[in-house]
Amino acid sequence: MEDKIKPMEAYRRLKRGEQVEGYDLVGNILNDGKHYWQVSTDQYRVQVREVPNPDSIPYVEHKKKEECPRVFKRICERCGGEFVLTKYSAQRTMCTPCERQWRQEMGIDREKICMRCGKNFFISKYRPYSDPQYCPKCANILRVTKAQKERQLTKKSGTHTTR
Repeated sequence: MEDKIKPMEAYRRLKRGEQVEGYDLVGNILNDGKHYWQVSTDQYRVQVREVPNPDSIPYVEHKKKEECPRVFKRICERCGGEFVLTKYSAQRTMCTPCERQWRQEMGIDREKICMRCGKNFFISKYRPYSDPQYCPKCANILRVTKAQKERQLTKKSGTHTTR
């Protein structure tokens, strides 16, 4: 009585073009009529693992690209208004004021007062760097004026620095 060869050896023989009795290789699925093995290869090794019968898994045909929806309708969690997204997203609110209120309710944003203009502005509690003292508008003005002063100093001194 002849012993049945192992799936790994059967795969190697089938890849060399030899006929192996009792085994069939279709794509990367090897079968002996009762069992199915998926064969995966990389540069150095061949792996064979048992898988369920592919015919027993129900096949679901994917919709054609033209039939897939390209817009997604959502309802704002804050105000209840309906809005449309052109791609799938986890967006929950439809406008900036609703987003700001939702982030405050969830504790994501906190309110601060600008030291220059006195207006309220919001920052994330997850901000990885130091606490800002100025609102974004004032911070930008201060940044620009600082850069202008540095340029004037370099022009007066005659040295040119590059970044």
